[in-house]
Formats: sequence, structure tokens, C-alpha cells
Amino acid sequence: TIVEANWTPAKQVADVEDLITKKVDLIIFSPISIAEGAPLLEKIVKAGIPVVELSGKTAGQPTTVIGAGGEVFGYQGGEYLRKVLNGKGNIWAFRGVAGSDEETWRYDGFRKALAGSDIKITHEVFGDWNYAKGKKLCENLVLSGDPVDGIWFSGAEMTRACLDVFKENGKALVPMTGEGNNGFLRIWKQTGVKSVAPLFTPALGAAVVRASVALLEGKQLYKSYFSDPAPIVQSDLDKYYRPDLNDAYWVPSALPDAKLKELFHR
Repeated sequence: TIVEANWTPAKQVADVEDLITKKVDLIIFSPISIAEGAPLLEKIVKAGIPVVELSGKTAGQPTTVIGAGGEVFGYQGGEYLRKVLNGKGNIWAFRGVAGSDEETWRYDGFRKALAGSDIKITHEVFGDWNYAKGKKLCENLVLSGDPVDGIWFSGAEMTRACLDVFKENGKALVPMTGEGNNGFLRIWKQTGVKSVAPLFTPALGAAVVRASVALLEGKQLYKSYFSDPAPIVQSDLDKYYRPDLNDAYWVPSALPDAKLKELFHR
């Protein structure tokens, strides 16, 4: 059984409670927030159901937690902007879905990277990790005429949107952070924008499944695992970008090349 809350806490509560009622053998759980996730994890554990949590930080006491992203993701982007701007200038920040812990953790990491510098965040907006909303917000900021020296993004769909806005308005590009998505890598290569791409690898999904199978087979696992690979930098772009695959491909992938071409053929 697969259920999706679509960033709606009430839906996630209902989904988890339904799975508990059905007495499933194991639950893979990615909480929208710790506040919502902690009592749900407690209910799962009390029901005697093993739980594998996918989260930047654990919401409670799962059987095992597999983490990635979060503050590391945000810090890497902020650190890059601090270096490329020599620690000074005006930055716009495009955040994700308000109320999501992953969004908050990424933003906290970004702010930590800027601490002690002379960089100012002059505009901060929530683009919901969405191209259309990100584009509208970026259009508004560009048309405002407010100066900007760099832009931090909590997700690459918003980066792609802003790059399109800059191009459509004939505005000179500034450093913008991205993400390990082939669509972003494509436009990064095409535009030559100064950037860095933190990674939230899709292989985490496979890792969660492998951990779940291991638990069901009675194997022992560590309580916690965390993925924090180095981000993609300009010199590594050609190593990761796949012009033969479409924009829906995320890097790095553990799938065989033949399967990647089947799923993401351009």
C-alpha cells in the first residue's frame, strides 16, 4: 500500500492511522514535520509495527532512520554564495513549502552558512518547490528593480524558473544555487550561470526499501544512517549531466544505465 499526503498533515495522520488499523507488517514513514510526526511514530511503535523513517532529523524512536538533505543541503548552497560573493552583497531566498520541517532545516543551514558575513537577505519568499509559483515570484522581484547579487534556492525547480525569468527580461545572471536534477543541470550548462548543486539522491528510496526488507528478514540495522555527499560544482557538471536523458532524471542514481534510458529517454 502506498499513500501520499501531498504536504497535508491531516491527510498524513489519517493515512498512518489507517495503516496501523490494517496491521501492516512494516511502515515506511516520511513525516511532514516533527510536530506531526512524533505522535504518529509513537502510535506505530506502540502498535508493535517496525518503522523505517526517511527524514532529515528523526521525529521520535523509529526502528531505523535514513536521513539526507536538511541543514546540509541548505548550508552547501549558502556556503557557495558566501564564497562566490566574497562575503558581501544582497541575496534573495526562495524557500520551499511553509511548515515543512525539511524546508525549515534547509533554510536554517543556509542562514548558518552566512553567519558572520556582510551578506543581507533582502527578499525571502515561499515558492513551494514549484516551477510556476517560483517563476511568478521571481518575475515580481525582477520587475521591482531591487538589486540582487545572488539567489539561494531550496529546490531546483524554482532555480530553473528564475533563470527563465532573467533570460526573458534580458537581466544579467547572478550566482544561483541549484540541485542535482537533470533539468537544472541542462539549463546550468546552457546558461553558464555560476552555481552549485547539492544532492538529495533518489537512491535514498532504494536504501529505505533495502532497510525495510532487512528488518522483515530479522536482520539487525543501525538506528541511524545519513547521506551527505559533496555538491556538484562547475568542474563536475559534465560528469553528472546526461543530455540523453530527460529533465525528470535525478542524480546520482543506482539504476543500471539501460533502465535509466528506458525510464528517462529524452
